[in-house]
Amino acid sequence: MPKAEREAIRKRFFEGLPEDRLEPPELELREALLDFLGGWSGPAGQQHPFLTDLDKNKAVQSRKTKLLPPEVSLLAWLTIRVGGELATKREKDSGQVALMLRDELEVSIGEEATEEDDTIAREEKKEADYAAREEKREAFFAALPDNGFSEEERLLRKALLHYVDSTRDFRPSLSGAGSDPQVRETRGGVVPKGCGVSLREWIDRRIGGEIETYEHGREVCIARRKSAAEKRDKQDKASIQEAFFDALPADGFSPEEEAMREALLNFIQNWHNTDGVPPTLSNAGADAQVRDARTALLPKNCGVGVKEWIDRRIGLEVETIQLENNVIYFGLRGELEAKVRALPKQVVKRKAPDDKGKGSKTAKGGGKGKDDRAVIGAPAAKRQRF
Repeated sequence: MPKAEREAIRKRFFEGLPEDRLEPPELELREALLDFLGGWSGPAGQQHPFLTDLDKNKAVQSRKTKLLPPEVSLLAWLTIRVGGELATKREKDSGQVALMLRDELEVSIGEEATEEDDTIAREEKKEADYAAREEKREAFFAALPDNGFSEEERLLRKALLHYVDSTRDFRPSLSGAGSDPQVRETRGGVVPKGCGVSLREWIDRRIGGEIETYEHGREVCIARRKSAAEKRDKQDKASIQEAFFDALPADGFSPEEEAMREALLNFIQNWHNTDGVPPTLSNAGADAQVRDARTALLPKNCGVGVKEWIDRRIGLEVETIQLENNVIYFGLRGELEAKVRALPKQVVKRKAPDDKGKGSKTAKGGGKGKDDRAVIGAPAAKRQRF
């Protein structure tokens, strides 16, 4: 039935009822609903019955069928004809429509208003606490010298710089600094407990031009801040790298690349370790064939290391995995990861020699560089012998 026709039937039904009284069938439905509410006992946590619960009550259903045509809902009749006594309310969580006495609805609205007031009060307290902390923090920094450091700050700055420059931690962090004897000894004189300022805030506000803080996962790390010149050098290096890769063939290898690829695959094939440890780029650097191929392909100042060349050019055959101890392992794609996962803990924690492979500290050669078309796999005939 079209919606317009249903609306017309509904309108005619309510227009045909007297405005100042309920018809006998309406009184019967009203009484059945009141009896149902009076005897309601629902499951734990449900304070009022839902309209769907009425489907199980024969008295309500028989009177509803007698009074209401199919086009008129019980909810509409409740709202229009007995809304002064009975009320409905849609539950926020379930979306169900609950049925209750009008007085109970008003009490419920009052409780919600009280909860809303409590929420507002909690938000206002939170804002006040935040403002108090900000005021305390600013008062702390206002008490420090404007044109230099206090003696306590000077000592803490010196200790932090020493930690960053001399630590054996792979990635210097605030937690690592907290374990450093010099930092621990000098920290209390600058940011004691209860001062309202954290060590990170002090670093950012007072020596942020020398030491920067940044987040790595869940850890707050620290490092010497790079100068504008150093940042430019990094950008220049990236440009040099891209120029190197752009000059290589897009659909094949140069003769120097063929020699490098062959040398690395031969090295992987001939590598044997009784513990099952895969080779590293440092191991490969000691091989004469690899060393000669590398010198021809990757001369000094080309801006590209063996790791980057592997990842960008033969990543479909050979992959690299660099652990946080800075060791770069390499091997045939699909075989290396399982071998690295199986490494003994003492091998994983071992400090790396000066690997010549360059790249991300935790990078895993994925066979894709910035220019995907530059990643080239070996022809099937060449791969078979490996």
